[in-house]
Amino acid sequence: MPALVFLGYRWGISSDDFVFPTLAELLLQVPWIGVLVACYIVNQSKLGCDTGDNIKLFYFGTLFLDCIYFITTVAVIWMSMRGTITNSQPRRRMWLILLIKVLVYLTELVWICLSTYWIFGNELTCDTTTVWVARGALIWSWFVRFLKFVWNVTVFSPWTKYEPVSEFPRDLGRSAIRVAGLGPQAISLWEQSVKRLFCCYSDHHDNHEAFKELGAIAAEYFNLDLVLSDIVAGLVLVMKRQMDDEGSLQEVRILNPMRNPSFRASAESRDLPRPKEWMTISNMAYYMRYAIAAYGSVTYVGRNPCCGTCRICCKSRCCMNTGPFVVNVFHDDRCQSNTEALKNWTNLTDDDLIYISFRNKNRDTPFFVAVDHSKNAVVVAVRGTWFSRDSQDVLDDDESGYGRIMDVTGVYNAYCHTALLDKAYFVLDRLNNMEILEAAFGKLNADAKLVITGHGLGSGVAAVLSIILREQYPQLMCYAFSPMGACVSPNLSKYTQQFICSPTLGADMIVRTTLATFSKLRLSLVQALLQIDMPKYQIMAKGWLRYLYCCCLLQSSAEYDRQLLSARLGPLYTEEEPLVQVCGLAETLQEAETEARNSGIIVWPLKPPGQLLHIVETDESTGCCTCSPAHHAYWTGAGTFDKIIMSSSMITDHMPGKLLHALEKMRDSEVEPI
Repeated sequence: MPALVFLGYRWGISSDDFVFPTLAELLLQVPWIGVLVACYIVNQSKLGCDTGDNIKLFYFGTLFLDCIYFITTVAVIWMSMRGTITNSQPRRRMWLILLIKVLVYLTELVWICLSTYWIFGNELTCDTTTVWVARGALIWSWFVRFLKFVWNVTVFSPWTKYEPVSEFPRDLGRSAIRVAGLGPQAISLWEQSVKRLFCCYSDHHDNHEAFKELGAIAAEYFNLDLVLSDIVAGLVLVMKRQMDDEGSLQEVRILNPMRNPSFRASAESRDLPRPKEWMTISNMAYYMRYAIAAYGSVTYVGRNPCCGTCRICCKSRCCMNTGPFVVNVFHDDRCQSNTEALKNWTNLTDDDLIYISFRNKNRDTPFFVAVDHSKNAVVVAVRGTWFSRDSQDVLDDDESGYGRIMDVTGVYNAYCHTALLDKAYFVLDRLNNMEILEAAFGKLNADAKLVITGHGLGSGVAAVLSIILREQYPQLMCYAFSPMGACVSPNLSKYTQQFICSPTLGADMIVRTTLATFSKLRLSLVQALLQIDMPKYQIMAKGWLRYLYCCCLLQSSAEYDRQLLSARLGPLYTEEEPLVQVCGLAETLQEAETEARNSGIIVWPLKPPGQLLHIVETDESTGCCTCSPAHHAYWTGAGTFDKIIMSSSMITDHMPGKLLHALEKMRDSEVEPI
């Protein structure tokens, strides 16, 4: 912080971001210098021929330039380690060192071109082995320069430059961290950063609008002179503070729930209605397989990496020609591999599959309908988020920024997320127009029930669809796995506790993410950056290594925790206590938050649906080989998820495979929710 100013542009990297990338570059540079020296020493006695001077010149010149490049690389690391995140004054000459490094690199290219002419363009009279060793060293030298180019281009991100330096304040102190009105250029910067995170999908034409929308949101929330690494460092600091706050992670990871009955933290939890008889761990594990089956072959192969592909191929219509294609399957691949994976997840037959759609464009959403004879139930399973296009559908809302009113009998002020309602109506139209439910119930007994399920985004669609169909099917049951935090209104959330069960695992960030919680996280993040007096590389290294090696570093990093938490890092922002006025940026952010509240952006709060079951992992050991923790679960209210918990598992806890594993383990261990 702030973004690096170099060659007249502001780049997507800060002057304190060169420590780790440049160290990685040295790992390539140092062995290469050693190899070059070894080649010269071995062949030194054979360079007395007429053309040996050309080979000597190549060795000496290349070694000299490599050593100069090595020195400038070390200087870059030294300069990048100076100062702190907000104090870039000690690094104000970074641009000069980088300029020297670029000039040295260009000189290397010129020298390698000359050496190529000397060694390949002329007939050399030296020993054949000596000549080919020199030629091999030259070819490898070209390869090393190419790797340097690719690495530096990746680090510098030249495609994310967005404004000439003249339009920004030249002061690189704390006053430079506020940059207002970045506009389309800032959106472009964040759009490219998001594309990096989704590199596998960034080139697909259907995803362009999604990335643009995500970039606009990031630019709106971080309309400051921040780079991506500043945000990562800030999240590490927020995570440390949350871990230090007494009881802040008690609801996520507990030492022994039998000796800590108070972990049902909120008074809201004690006022919850009694869970229905069908809200059991066994049923949740059973119908979770339907929810994960909606994702198709990807999740099945991911859960069974060794045999999953073989199992699908053995029954594939293309590979084995085992029979006719399943009817009523739309937008699957030619081999119907997604359908085969679905059947492997659920143990259903072709006759049990009533309708399957994998279409995922615009507001369409993939889902399938099947009959389960063992449960005497019709199951509607909606797929969750898988591609970035799904994220765009969730982010796109009506122009007011509010939800959409729903007409629910007996529920006042009922509304839900606009995109979820659109997707639910899409599924409903298919069910009605094709009379899918009527055909499904015709295969079961008269007392058959309707079960709707989904995971992630699919759980939100399933919840809204359940609300719509509740009057028509009073015995309807819905399992909304890992639901969205911004789904339905508070009154509607309480209403759905009668027929929706929503299990969520650990520190899952999706159920905790709303406009209000994200705004508080943003304020906490920027405040932490402003109040810490540590270089970024120390925060990143010690913070991430702690979670990379987890329990092995638990004791060794205690001193670091004390240092980090005592380094002028004040209390986090809360609704009861105003944000500490640290500098102009903090004032600006507090004013922006106040304006957001007054403008009515969060006047329509959204909550997760249904009866919430929070599954937590229990740490029974501090050893390094504890790979399969025990799980416990408790019924709770939406207030438990009113804060985003920064954790190393905040993303993985949302993955369907991990939730399925936890539910099946609890079922096998006969764990009962409390």
